[in-house]
Amino acid sequence: MKNAENRNNRNKRGENISFSRIGSWLRIKMPWFPFFVLLLFSISLLFTRWMIGESKSGYMVNQPSPITYYALYQIRYADHESTEDIRKIAGDVVKGVIVEKTDVLNKIRMDLEALRDTDLSETTLSPILKDLIASLSEEKRSILGGYAFSVGQEVLHSGQFGLADQETLSSITWDMVDKTDLPSSDRNILYQILEQVIKPVVSIDPVITEEVRDTLRSRISPLERVLMPGDVIIQKGDVVTPGLAVILRAQGYPESRFPFKQILLVFMGVILWVLWLNKRMYEIEYDRNARQGWLYITSLIGVGWVFLYISQFLGGESTGLLILAGWAYLTLPIELAFQVVLGGSLLGAFIVAGFSAGNVVIIGLAGCGSGFLGYFLFRNIHSRSQLWRHLFFLGVFISILGISIKWAIGLPVSLERMILNLLYSGLGALIAIALLPVLENFFDVLSPLRLLELSNPSHPLLKKLQLEAPGTYHHSLMVGNLAEAAADSLGLNSNLIKAGAYYHDIGKLQRPHFFVENQHQGDNVHDRIAPSLSALSIIAHVREGVELAREYKLPGRISDFIVEHHGKTCLSYFYRKARNQGENIPKEQFCYPGPKPRTKETALLMLVDSIEAAVRADTRNISTPQDLEEIIQNVIEAKILEGQLDNIDFTLKDLSKVREALLYTLQSMYHTRRVRNLHEEVKNTEEGNE
Repeated sequence: MKNAENRNNRNKRGENISFSRIGSWLRIKMPWFPFFVLLLFSISLLFTRWMIGESKSGYMVNQPSPITYYALYQIRYADHESTEDIRKIAGDVVKGVIVEKTDVLNKIRMDLEALRDTDLSETTLSPILKDLIASLSEEKRSILGGYAFSVGQEVLHSGQFGLADQETLSSITWDMVDKTDLPSSDRNILYQILEQVIKPVVSIDPVITEEVRDTLRSRISPLERVLMPGDVIIQKGDVVTPGLAVILRAQGYPESRFPFKQILLVFMGVILWVLWLNKRMYEIEYDRNARQGWLYITSLIGVGWVFLYISQFLGGESTGLLILAGWAYLTLPIELAFQVVLGGSLLGAFIVAGFSAGNVVIIGLAGCGSGFLGYFLFRNIHSRSQLWRHLFFLGVFISILGISIKWAIGLPVSLERMILNLLYSGLGALIAIALLPVLENFFDVLSPLRLLELSNPSHPLLKKLQLEAPGTYHHSLMVGNLAEAAADSLGLNSNLIKAGAYYHDIGKLQRPHFFVENQHQGDNVHDRIAPSLSALSIIAHVREGVELAREYKLPGRISDFIVEHHGKTCLSYFYRKARNQGENIPKEQFCYPGPKPRTKETALLMLVDSIEAAVRADTRNISTPQDLEEIIQNVIEAKILEGQLDNIDFTLKDLSKVREALLYTLQSMYHTRRVRNLHEEVKNTEEGNE
């Protein structure tokens, strides 16, 4: 029993935990800010589009057409209105289904037999007529009864009885009564008797009649028609019927009413896409709280939609997408850029093209093509001219794709439109390049071009470092080369790491002689000051580097390398020296304030910076590649044991790649005969023995 209770308690706790996880996921995972921003962008663009065009030139059902509408592409449709007219005509052919009333016919025959037998009690005669007959003599009653039976039989067997109505039966009955040899008064009585006895035995059944009409209507198949490109759908001034409205919608022509349905569709699309994009941002560890996070992504997509709308409005197919694709791949991680371009294009298709199936397909496929092609076009950009060529090529690709789709579905394609698309592609590439610095400065994002500019030795801060702290400058170059090689082995952004390496020690400009790489041989300032002051001066170079970065307006991502490249490492040498000298100072004062590295790039720089310093300090004792490998391994293990890499998910395979890349690069840098590959030493030994 106790085990069962324990299992039940665990199940209840598990249910509570699962529900709490779901609740926390809904609270944390849904990024409301980008959702509302994108929704505002989309509604504003939809409203602008409606105000400029659809509210003035759109059609309205059951109202005169504002313009003459032509078919844009071939369409086969069912003409329901004409089909209904034909079905109505077919149904009207059936005037009525006549059915025979057997009970009425039997009653007529019974009444005639009763009259023959002068038994008036079983007949349907009126009381007045019964009294009149009863007042007659028995002989006359017998004569009238016999005539009533014989004349009635003649009427029943006449050819007109079956389909005759009451008026026709009265006429037939009178004609036959008039032929008898009875006196005039007796003929009148006989006629009155037969008129009340003989009734129509057929009638039109409305239920069966309608069933027959429905059967005839259902046998008529819908009337199919084909519209070819250029055919007139409706002339200006003609009333737009519901059937024509369906064709106009299928052709992509907008209605004049406000697009509430489109807003609802975009609303759902924005929710789903933001949730998906947020999930991808978590997976690639993209910092959503930075300035280049959600604010930049939403602004990028919104501006991309604007350029897409402008290109569509001017007849430039979907060339506006090249701006969105170019900016996304230049300033975002590749994995995230693909999601932004793909999702932004599909949502933009519904915003710009509405429910026009053809335009939605063209823009959607152009977005997919931009996403896939941009992955290869914008990976290695080294100059603005190269960037313009790649952007122009992307615009040409989008134009060719759009024109090909139009040609495939039968839309007209002209040479003028092709030339216009080429011009828009070139212009779009220029706009993307011209506005790229605005994005970089306003949103603090980094593109390959900006990283190349930052890595240029002619940058004012690097020139200052070269002149005032040449040892630090040389150290930064060495670290940059090593970090670049290691980054390539891991598939990281080598340009970013190289630029970060160049600026990671700029804080040493305040007191360059406090750092060993800038000290002359035999002159060490730390021999003359207290260890605590030495540690304070060295640790301060991080804070002072951040201040210099702010003064020279370096990007925030570069400042991250300055702040994080030491993590929370402690200056153990000065701490031990202080303790040996009797100073009772907390160890925390000899440690960098951090934070620890938060990205793979800054963590990699920490490793490379420490490894380069360790190799440089122990150069005299390095004689084989094994010595270099041992130093690299010791530094990596030390950083792991200190917990400096706790925030980074480096795998053992990643660290192995870093170790191999650094070993290979360091061997190339220290290429004296004292450091060479092991197989070379074995070969030389064998040659000496020979």
